[in-house]
Amino acid sequence: MKILLTLSLLSVLSIMSCKTKKDGVKKDNTTNKISYKSDQIIATLEKTACFGVCPVFNAVVYGDGKVVYKGAQNVTNIGLFEGKVSMDKLHELVSKAKEIDYATLENKYDGPVTDLPSTTSSVFIDGKTKSIMARYNAPQKLYDFHKYFDEWLKDIELKQTKAKE
Repeated sequence: MKILLTLSLLSVLSIMSCKTKKDGVKKDNTTNKISYKSDQIIATLEKTACFGVCPVFNAVVYGDGKVVYKGAQNVTNIGLFEGKVSMDKLHELVSKAKEIDYATLENKYDGPVTDLPSTTSSVFIDGKTKSIMARYNAPQKLYDFHKYFDEWLKDIELKQTKAKE
């Protein structure tokens, strides 16, 4: 009887230590870290072409740390690649977005230009996904975040999953 009571108490305590939101995000109250559903898209980065030699790629980062990268032009990895990052590295990316108040920025920074590439990013913060397209006249902190995200991606060991396209 004591064992059953102890197991019941431990079950209740473990459930209470993790708070689950209806969007599938869990927050561990003991470490203050967030865990995501494995198929949840946490962040994306896409760079488009220009009339010159601009990198063209798309990257998607999932809640389990999986990264899917598709390189198209002017990048080292052409084709479809996959990699994996640690939860700490994933939290680092989201924290960097929070530092610049990513969720409060405008959705689009554009202007009357035709030769500039655009960078579109999205980050899942506090239960919501925020997407921003930046081509022209974006705040410096957004350009810095995009540069950080680009470098963050370069640190990942990617393995090609399909033949080069």
